[in-house]
Order: sequence, then C-alpha cells, then structure tokens
Amino acid sequence: MPYHIGKMLKLEWMDAGACNGEEPNLFFPEKGEMGKVRKAKLVCKECPVQKQCLRYALKDRDIVGIWGGTTDRERQTMRPYFLATLAS
Repeated sequence: MPYHIGKMLKLEWMDAGACNGEEPNLFFPEKGEMGKVRKAKLVCKECPVQKQCLRYALKDRDIVGIWGGTTDRERQTMRPYFLATLAS
C-alpha cells in the first residue's frame, strides 16, 4: 500500500530497491561528484526494481537525484520519448 514520506509517495516496490541500506546521499550527488554518480548507477544496475524506479522518475519531472540508474539530465532527455509511448 502506498504511503507518504514527507512530500514523496512511497510505493511498495521501493522496499525491494537495491538502494535500501545504502547511504541516501549517494543518490543525490552534488554537481561534479561523478564518483557518487558512478557508484549509485552501479547499485541501480543490480536492482530488481530498476524499471519501476525509472518509470516513476520519468513521470514526475520534479524528482531529482539518481533514479532507475539515470541522472536528472538523462531523464530530461528521455522524458519526451517516454511520454509519447504513454500517449500512444
């Protein structure tokens, strides 16, 4: 059952994320912290819910950080194509 953590909706699939147990700051790197970005993406690469996570982040342009193995900028590029598939 979904529930809220602050302003964010927590969905059941999130409990299965490989990011659980990792330092949260790893997934919210500051500009230029490419080591954190690479490490976060490695965690995401092995995640059983990576697709759900990416889909969730693509639907909400206000989500920041590493989600589904992608950065904000990567999702910004992907979002128009993703939204087009939803519309068809």
